[in-house]
Amino acid sequence: LFSPSRKLVEDLKTGEIGEERYKDLYYVFDFPYERDIKVWIQGLRDAGAEKITFLCYCADGEFCHTHLAIDRLLRDFGKYFIDGRKADG
Repeated sequence: LFSPSRKLVEDLKTGEIGEERYKDLYYVFDFPYERDIKVWIQGLRDAGAEKITFLCYCADGEFCHTHLAIDRLLRDFGKYFIDGRKADG
């Protein structure tokens, strides 16, 4: 649901685009639509989830699509999420 396109990742790795351009393109083309996120959240809530913790293996502050997704989910749907990257949650 939150994965970037292969081309976007390749363009970043080869240096064809930088992190800021990657971020812009990820949010415009690869990040799911609000309605799809709402359906995903509702499915998790129907299954009994009160809060959702979305984690990443990358270190805090490291550039990756999962941190971008977490930042946007917390911003737009924060009442449903816990930021598992921070010790204080």
